[in-house]
Amino acid sequence: AVATGGMDEAWKIWKRVPMAGRTWAAWKVHWTAAFQEKRKLIKLTGTAFNGMANQATDQSIDYVGALDNLANAALQKNETVEQLVRTNSILTKTNESMQAD
Repeated sequence: AVATGGMDEAWKIWKRVPMAGRTWAAWKVHWTAAFQEKRKLIKLTGTAFNGMANQATDQSIDYVGALDNLANAALQKNETVEQLVRTNSILTKTNESMQAD
């Protein structure tokens, strides 16, 4: 079983998203909204699904920050890989040019 932290409905909704729609950006939007919704519910009722309101509120705030950190790391890694590909292309062309001479 998947440990969803009381977010079973959000998990079910995400699993219904077609694979083509399961992008990083869509994942972040979906789960950020789910965590915010859970936080609002906790504030209204004073309890979380598992009866640990304070812990759940702190965790949902941590999750949103963690999502931002993961997204930034993924973007940075992507930019680094793209720069590596550009540099390798330049080096390949330079080598080919030198061999032709």
